[in-house]
Amino acid sequence: MRKVASSIASDPAVAPVDVDVDDVRGWLGRPRYFFESADRTAVPGVATGLAVTGVGGDVLYVEASVMDGPEA
Repeated sequence: MRKVASSIASDPAVAPVDVDVDDVRGWLGRPRYFFESADRTAVPGVATGLAVTGVGGDVLYVEASVMDGPEA
């Protein structure tokens, strides 16, 4: 609504403004966050982890797999 208000304040001739579903992407811009953890961890053998560094951190996706090999 702030962008709509600022567009009306800069040019009163644009009022009233209709915001449709198709216009939402243009008003809001690209998404800031991508919630991919539900998609990534839905696969069996995938777990989430957290890496902590001096400048922040990140989410890690740890995958496990089974391989044939000699038995101990």
